[in-house]
Amino acid sequence: MVTIQEKWNIKIKNLSNTDTKRRMNKNTRSFPVYAAADKTVTWMTRILSLIGLAVLFLLVLLLPVAFAVDDGYRVSYSRSPVNAVIFITLYELCFFFLCRWLVKCWKRDQNKAIVKMWIDEKGLYRQQKDGHILSILYSRLRSVPKEGRYDVYTQQVGTGKYSRTALMVKYRDETGVVKPVEAEFMMNIWHAFYPANSMELRAAFFQNIADCKEIRINPEVYRHYHINPVTFEFDAKKYWIQWTLVSLVVISVFIVILLLIKD
Repeated sequence: MVTIQEKWNIKIKNLSNTDTKRRMNKNTRSFPVYAAADKTVTWMTRILSLIGLAVLFLLVLLLPVAFAVDDGYRVSYSRSPVNAVIFITLYELCFFFLCRWLVKCWKRDQNKAIVKMWIDEKGLYRQQKDGHILSILYSRLRSVPKEGRYDVYTQQVGTGKYSRTALMVKYRDETGVVKPVEAEFMMNIWHAFYPANSMELRAAFFQNIADCKEIRINPEVYRHYHINPVTFEFDAKKYWIQWTLVSLVVISVFIVILLLIKD
């Protein structure tokens, strides 16, 4: 029969082995870890985005013509060409000023675009186009002593189809206020690139946080990002199996819908 002392010794031994594995893995990972470019995904995203924007622009631009002209190319609007011309002119003017406003807003936000990202022993750094660096330092992470609460966790942000999973940390800002802050690992696709090693960056981020004993990481975080909590290695096999299963389910549903429509 195993005594309480023996159980405690086994637990201490397991924790010691885990810490040893973590230290060994940290020695094998060299810092800083910089974001690396995936040129294929970057250019595919850029090209598809440009095609989509061009198609949307033409559709919206030519939309009034579809309403102003009916079958046989006869002008509608009480058969008066003047009404059609006035409507199309006003529509195109509104569309022009809308596009101008959108371009102005886009240019204004470009200085805040993330163009460089890296992780070292002190924290996560994201450099903007204007040179300003956004950082999440491990020394400013804070633990909230509440039962069932974690200091590093995932959270759904946004609503509906714009909902996404965000990685949140409890962080103390320059004013001393502790609040949830999102740790982002994406970059601007136009001024920089799509990071091919975003999962490795997250793994390095978690590995350094794990050294802070008082900071509690939700185990679901490791499962969500397919990262081993002991070795802090990204499990690419599980990741691609999950995406393959999701793709098969989506394709199966699409095929079923087509068969139902056909019948």
